Amino acid sequence: MNKTDFQYDTIPGGGPAGLSAALMLGRRRRKVLLCNAGKLRNARTLATYSFFTNDGIKPAELIRIAREQLSRYETVELLDIEVKSANGLNSVLTRLNYPLKIIFDFR
Repeated sequence: MNKTDFQYDTIPGGGPAGLSAALMLGRRRRKVLLCNAGKLRNARTLATYSFFTNDGIKPAELIRIAREQLSRYETVELLDIEVKSANGLNSVLTRLNYPLKIIFDFR
């Protein structure tokens, strides 16, 4: 493997914001790694609002639909793991370059 094999636009978090970012980057054919632990922060919320065509949808259903739609983009990879920490990051959404140490919590 060479160092370009490790270059992703990495998104830590698979909620509505992370899924939207992955969609926008995937549409641009960017190589995206979306990391999500599967814990809904809004699990107690009965409905999610302010999404066109999905106003009032259950949060888990919104996530299911978004993940299904992302599956059409070959450059987007979904990784069901928790990102515990990462170094070398300049922002929440950043281009990661080798060498980078990301600590994942595999279940």
